[in-house]
Amino acid sequence: QRRVTIYTTGSLSKSKYDADIVLCDECHEVVTKSRLPYIISYNKARMYGFTATPDTRADGAHFYLEGIFGKIIYDLSFTDAIKKSSLIIPIVVQWISVPEDDTGSRSSFSSFYLRRKFLIWKNERRNKIIAKVAKDYFAQGKQVLILVSTVEHLLNLEKLLPEFQICAASIDENKLKRYREQGLAVDKLINSIERRYELADDFKKRKIMGVIATDIWSTGVSFDDLEVLIRADARYSSTINIQAPGRVCRIPELSDKTVGIVVDFIDRFDYALYNAAKHRFNDYKKMQWKQYSENWIELKKL
Repeated sequence: QRRVTIYTTGSLSKSKYDADIVLCDECHEVVTKSRLPYIISYNKARMYGFTATPDTRADGAHFYLEGIFGKIIYDLSFTDAIKKSSLIIPIVVQWISVPEDDTGSRSSFSSFYLRRKFLIWKNERRNKIIAKVAKDYFAQGKQVLILVSTVEHLLNLEKLLPEFQICAASIDENKLKRYREQGLAVDKLINSIERRYELADDFKKRKIMGVIATDIWSTGVSFDDLEVLIRADARYSSTINIQAPGRVCRIPELSDKTVGIVVDFIDRFDYALYNAAKHRFNDYKKMQWKQYSENWIELKKL
């Protein structure tokens, strides 16, 4: 409780709510049902919100942003930020096709959870394609970050990429026991959780060149020299589609990168996943990022 106090969204309940000025980074994340009561308790402050995604929440809760922080007073597009050469570098998207298998392109899973579990997290054919791309860039000496949405997917990819470090948030003992019984790298996971901040620092300094991480590294971290982001998560979220690729557009300090590479996957073996890929394509297009197919011909449509 100093003149300047920094809170995480999870610690806002500790505040006295008597600040004169509130600067809220990633403000799109504070309008959830659980966090909203805290941020609106600052009823005397000038409120300033910062975000790259002011209107992408699937639940429509970004509606609250104007009520809390007022109208947008400054907006800088990604393209204009590139022109100001000291801010960011361009992003290019490389699309890799995951073709249909013997069953065609319609899955039998009606459950969203089961579709994700068996077609994404435990899909060995797809995971091998992801691992090959990661190995190729890793062998070129490029720093690679693979983003996944679950620890289960992280551990299944780690089996194919033992040279990569892994990073995740804390996980309960029951899940750890289940993963250990499946022969997954639970001890490596526990170790990475315990030294998560040290891992991030080593990655920032390029002492580590390959990491598989959950959403703990999808926003709110800055790895200025990261060259390749591989999106293994296959998600539909516009917020993640814009936020996550931002990891590779930072101005480098230790490397000579001139563009940030985002690798994504066209999941042609399942209609719902294919539609999610189309949604990601459209979000990238809105950001005016160049997009290429496997043979490096510009992708006109998906």
